[in-house]
Amino acid sequence: MYNVKPVANKQDVDVVNDVLEVIDPSLVIGPENVFRVGKAVGDKPRLLKLQFKTQQMARLCLKKKSSLLQHPQFAHITISDDKTPGQLKHLNNLRDELKRRLDVGEKDLTIKYVNHIKLKFQNFFKITQICISVKPYDSLWLKFEGNEQTFVIACIYRPPTGASFNNHENDKNLFNTIQSTINQYPNLIIMGDFNFPCIDWSAKNTTGQTIIEKQFSELLLENNLSQIVTEPTRFRSQQRPSLLDLVILSDVNLVSSLNVSNPVGTSDHSKIEIELQIMIYSEPNARIKTTSIVDYTRIDESLLTYDWNGLDSLNAEEQWKHFKSILQTCITTNSRLFTNRLRKDKPWINQHMLDKIKYKAKLWKKFKRQPTEDNFSAYKTFSNQLKSDLQIARCNYENSILNKPKLFYSHVRKFISSRVSVPLVRNASGLLCSDHTETANTLADSFAATYNLNINNNIPSFMPTSTFSGLSYINFTPDLVKSQLCAIKLNTAPGPDQIPPKLLKTCAASLSGPLAKMMTKSFLQGTLPYEWLQATITPLYKSGDKLDPANYRPVSLTSTCCKIMEKVIVKELLTYMRKNNLIPEHQHGFLPGRSVVTNLLSCTNLWTKMLDTNQPVDIIYLDFSKAFDKVPHNLLLAKLESYGVTGNLLDWIRAFLSNRNYCVKVCGKFSYSKPVLSGVPQGSVLGPILFLLYTADLLFSLDSYSAYADDIKLFANPLVTDLQDQLNLIFQWSEKWQIPLNIAKCCVLQCGHNNPKYLYHINGTLLSVKTSTKDLGVIVNDKLGWSEQCLASVGRARKMFYLLKHVFPNPSVSFISKVYITYIRPHLEFAIPVWRPYLLKDIDLLERTQHLVTRWTHCLRQVSYEQRLEILKIPDLRARQNRADAIQIFRLTNGLFPGVTRNFLQIQYHDRLRGHSYKLKKEPFKTTVRKNYLTNRAFDIWNGLPDNVVAAVTVSSFKNQYDTLQ
Repeated sequence: MYNVKPVANKQDVDVVNDVLEVIDPSLVIGPENVFRVGKAVGDKPRLLKLQFKTQQMARLCLKKKSSLLQHPQFAHITISDDKTPGQLKHLNNLRDELKRRLDVGEKDLTIKYVNHIKLKFQNFFKITQICISVKPYDSLWLKFEGNEQTFVIACIYRPPTGASFNNHENDKNLFNTIQSTINQYPNLIIMGDFNFPCIDWSAKNTTGQTIIEKQFSELLLENNLSQIVTEPTRFRSQQRPSLLDLVILSDVNLVSSLNVSNPVGTSDHSKIEIELQIMIYSEPNARIKTTSIVDYTRIDESLLTYDWNGLDSLNAEEQWKHFKSILQTCITTNSRLFTNRLRKDKPWINQHMLDKIKYKAKLWKKFKRQPTEDNFSAYKTFSNQLKSDLQIARCNYENSILNKPKLFYSHVRKFISSRVSVPLVRNASGLLCSDHTETANTLADSFAATYNLNINNNIPSFMPTSTFSGLSYINFTPDLVKSQLCAIKLNTAPGPDQIPPKLLKTCAASLSGPLAKMMTKSFLQGTLPYEWLQATITPLYKSGDKLDPANYRPVSLTSTCCKIMEKVIVKELLTYMRKNNLIPEHQHGFLPGRSVVTNLLSCTNLWTKMLDTNQPVDIIYLDFSKAFDKVPHNLLLAKLESYGVTGNLLDWIRAFLSNRNYCVKVCGKFSYSKPVLSGVPQGSVLGPILFLLYTADLLFSLDSYSAYADDIKLFANPLVTDLQDQLNLIFQWSEKWQIPLNIAKCCVLQCGHNNPKYLYHINGTLLSVKTSTKDLGVIVNDKLGWSEQCLASVGRARKMFYLLKHVFPNPSVSFISKVYITYIRPHLEFAIPVWRPYLLKDIDLLERTQHLVTRWTHCLRQVSYEQRLEILKIPDLRARQNRADAIQIFRLTNGLFPGVTRNFLQIQYHDRLRGHSYKLKKEPFKTTVRKNYLTNRAFDIWNGLPDNVVAAVTVSSFKNQYDTLQ
């Protein structure tokens, strides 16, 4: 309180109470709570500090202080809340920032203060305080509710270990509270001082931690919670700086920036500022939907009788326009439109349910008019019944769409992801775009920046190691085209030409003839229709700042008819490549029979063998910068010609690469068209195969490597092979053929206790040495153990489970089974033949995740785990892992992994052996990692299978035969 001068014969408290009586008669303060502070400046008296009994009284005083302005005696007195100079400075900075943002056009910005948490957010969130207690610890829990997303922000203070009320029971209560909260609210942000100084947040182990700290670390790991503060936050003299203040999130992508700055006032704790980015697109729940129902059978019948001979006299562009106009006419004449009004978020609420909801509101109004016990009882009874009816309606709706994949997946995706993945990003000036059209243009410019603009027209000398038979012509027969049309996936989106894939597949018999004519004409003329060279790009968010256009990946959509032609060409091209040995032996990307699993299995096979024979292994992971977008077209065409691709085929590929354009689509708005200046076309079928041919000569020159498209890793015994020579060769190739290396992302993994720990460099830059890294989605460490991968898989699976459980609280048994198999179990089984756990703690960790899912609803919790699995009709994970191992062995023994089966298996070919004739021979081993490799751990499973299972012709028949045994 300012400008309150001392009054003779009157205490300060009496003067203050006179002032408070003017503000609000309910405000009164005792003499022990009024203090004079500071120094008198000139004729201005010392300040008066007031301490109210409750926070509500203080807020009331601040809220009504303006009433003093109308009082003649106290108009000169001002009142403000008590803040330190540092807090006032921060408040002024915050207000300046708010004003600046409003000036540049940002709207709906406000500032909210809750205790010591400062939050800036857009005003479409409803904020409520949650009554969650972690007593005796201090905590504040706030729930932010949007029309699509709900998240919780918590602030917690846990006193240091050894404090009077800090004991094991209180910590257990805190951990249980966090666990229950993440179960209910999957989007969780926790901040505060936890006083866990011994946890090393940069390490994966728990060495040196207390029991409580280990339990806290395991709690975060098991629930996929991430702690993102990495530097010390508490500083005291004669003490080592420690990290006590934590920021814990369920989704690290929510935070765009984190800053640890100087302490506030006299505190010894640093100030932590984080910026959250939570983008919500506001749409009305109800919408008008216009649906077109097309009679594809009638279209097929009319097309069968159509005379396509007129196409012969037209060029490729004219043929396409004529063909497309015929299809559009057929669609228009054989379709009908109908309009219906849907609730976008709750389609199970039909008109009958809406009438009940209105009747409930009517009962409430009646009770408000006549607040009798009977009226309230009638309202309450009907309200409870309506809640039950809504649950039943939702359950019935979800059960009705289980066998309708498109409806089912869209229904689930609607709840587990935001409707809008692209907000208004920052433009080149650093300001937010004004609308979605500007956003699309900004993203288009960002994607164009990845192209190779410094293309050297001087083609390097390139001499293939052998001569080739040559490939110049491809015959596009109606039968070939029809087989490709019949293989189209119906859930594929149409390309820029807007021809429905369902039309092409349903009318394959009638359309294969004219399409074959068009493809032949295009191939012979060496030209493509204009729409075949167009692409529509949808931006896909990766990670980091959501407002930065560089953090989006382009996903291209091209013409379906062009893809059909590409598939025919790729089929012939792959046959030619195999015949002439143009496919590198250890290239696993985009090739039939090869995958991420074959890549990792072949690598871990060699690595575990080397460690088993006491040999060290150095693994160097290489990363090329935007490799697919950087390929120069002239160099690619020169390599194709040297490999024997000539004539009409080379001319068509040249036309396929030239004059391409793309536009970016954001929320229904399109950017201007941009030219594609380099690279193989993204979203095409032919593009990846062209990239493999472009990089084939590099892989042929390497000694010990494995590759998946542009992801290449070198490995060898450093005591025998100098990998630095291989690195120098790769760098020279990248400079020569203009595919730059991203040296910052290249790293080294050094395995083996006797590893000499050599350092490697590229162009003078040392490569970082890591203890673990992600290899094609699987975490590999320098011990070749899989505990980190188990934790990561379980974290992703549990995060998805808690999210689904929150949005589907009472699903049916069949719905649980479908959702688990589709959305949760894949996280636990991705590439499982590579990293199948063998430590009991890891095995139990995976199985406990499935155990958790089977307890989804109350009715399932009443029976045992085995009974729950039987009710849900899902096997335990160990049985699934045995099945996955058996499938991989079947593929290996039958040569279904072309070029990667060598040195994998040792088969005992002997007539006197009982059982089938493909029994594995168990190899000797010394180490645990080799003992638990696929071929050794699957020994008993495979050798115990009966003849009829092993003799299966296809993988599908093997799976069916295997499943009948279980």
